[in-house]
Amino acid sequence: MMGGSDPTVSLTSAEQANQGTHQYTMTCESEGSSSSTSSTATIGFTSEGVYLGSDGFYAKIGTNVYQNSYGTIVTLLPVGIPSNHFTVRRIAMGRPIRSK
Repeated sequence: MMGGSDPTVSLTSAEQANQGTHQYTMTCESEGSSSSTSSTATIGFTSEGVYLGSDGFYAKIGTNVYQNSYGTIVTLLPVGIPSNHFTVRRIAMGRPIRSK
């Protein structure tokens, strides 16, 4: 089910906000500098986990928490996908969504 969501899977509000095709901006910060890139990704859910665009399958290990076969853990939030290495934010009407 690459990219599509299983309509029988019950989703949290964070999962609902990220399902489907969206424009995302990834910002990497290191030693006082940062760089950003944008891309389009399709996110689809199954009862076992989530397909995160070209990153492939992540197994569900908790509420809004997923892990891939390499051990990378991501947490879905309504504003995007934070990580200790980078932040990916979903774009709304051409502007990054900011958390409060």
